[in-house]
Amino acid sequence: MTGRSFPSLLLHLFLFLQLILPMTAGAAAPGQNAGPTPGSPWSFSLRGGSLHHFEAGLEERGDFNVSRFVIQGGAEYAPGSRRSIALTAGYGFEQYDFAAGSLIPGQTPWEDIHTVWLTVPVRWGMENDWTLFVLPSLRWSAESGASREDALTGGLFAAAAYRFSDRLTAGPGLGITSRLEDSASLFPFLLIKWKVTERLTLAAGEGSAAIQGPGLTLDWKAAARWHLLFGGGYGQQRFRLDDRGPVPGGIGEKTSFPLFIGATCEISPQVRADIFGGVEAGGELRLEDRDGRLMAEEDFDPAVFLGAAFAGRF
Repeated sequence: MTGRSFPSLLLHLFLFLQLILPMTAGAAAPGQNAGPTPGSPWSFSLRGGSLHHFEAGLEERGDFNVSRFVIQGGAEYAPGSRRSIALTAGYGFEQYDFAAGSLIPGQTPWEDIHTVWLTVPVRWGMENDWTLFVLPSLRWSAESGASREDALTGGLFAAAAYRFSDRLTAGPGLGITSRLEDSASLFPFLLIKWKVTERLTLAAGEGSAAIQGPGLTLDWKAAARWHLLFGGGYGQQRFRLDDRGPVPGGIGEKTSFPLFIGATCEISPQVRADIFGGVEAGGELRLEDRDGRLMAEEDFDPAVFLGAAFAGRF
């Protein structure tokens, strides 16, 4: 596994954790019921959000800002309390606004980025407190005008989580993913969800729909319907560029380490709303040609972001 492929693996792992971790603990996450409507094996979910990254200066020249919107929906069939199969689809839109001459002298490296993903998470509970998970996924991410067939990646994840107690569930996993202009990579990972106290929960990968990237979130139940969230992680977006842009068919990439604080309101047992803000640190923009050869790479200053999100399960 190369150093450049590691961020992409983390992004796929985040997608796996987002879908699987709420299933591994005895209690449901804020704003989610523990399963389908009583008497029916079916349940449906919808989540989405938006955020704005304010202007950040580049190391050499220029600056940029980003606005993001995400929507995701799914249907789950659960014939038992610990067995289920689901189909989840999502769409994300990112609008980049570069100052003249940023990253590429006299040109704009990229503008509007579209991302579509599809996953089929499967959960199979065993009799001895073990639960098996399998999740195949497909992801398409590209700038407007890019070739669709050149922007597709896929992944397959499998894990086994053991329920040590009502408070702790953990276990090993293995994943394989593809990456734009790179070979497939195989890697291990760890699932964990820990209810530290009655009000405090620590989990990996659970965050707002508008924040992309894996990491840790600390959830403190401050009141009957309110939770405070503290977290950090790794964010990465990698996408195919417009065939008629300054780097035809090339690859753009943005990486950063977001740190955030937020508040969640449980509007009902099935619906929640989030507001959050934070700072992106350690950010970098990267531009490659269509064969993955580096053309430009620059760090950017810490950037403030603000956003809102919602999630529902019915």
